Amino acid sequence: MSNIDSLTGVKNRNSMNTRVEWNTNGLMPVHLPYGIIFADLNGLKICNDTKGHKAGDELLKKAAALLKEIFNEDEIYRSGGDEFVIISTECSKDDFEIKIEELRKKASYGNEVCFAFGSRWTDTEEDLRESMQLADEAMYEDKRKYYESHPEFKTRHE
Repeated sequence: MSNIDSLTGVKNRNSMNTRVEWNTNGLMPVHLPYGIIFADLNGLKICNDTKGHKAGDELLKKAAALLKEIFNEDEIYRSGGDEFVIISTECSKDDFEIKIEELRKKASYGNEVCFAFGSRWTDTEEDLRESMQLADEAMYEDKRKYYESHPEFKTRHE
């Protein structure tokens, strides 16, 4: 129970941190090649503020279900309130990019679930934490572009 997010059914932050630690100390390495995705759910705060937290919870469940549909063989974590991390191990670059494109089609502006996301794929001995940092930075750049294109949805000052 302590490794599963009770709302969404995906693994939680505790589980993700343990996974990263196990990779670092060699107990359970992430096998090459691999891809990392950081996906931040756009619009959760507005949903909570205008429709209530029950509607926000439903949006989070739909977001997790979409990620499970696309990344069904991969490790999916809810790392925070509206943020998810996916570790896709032993995947080719082509297969990873197909999943990214599917995510882009199904979770872009105008869809019920809309993510800002960043990704990193590697087939080198790049450190997992470094890959995660690069994917996170790419996600924040995507989020910046989203709010630049849709300022009406920006609810906090950055």
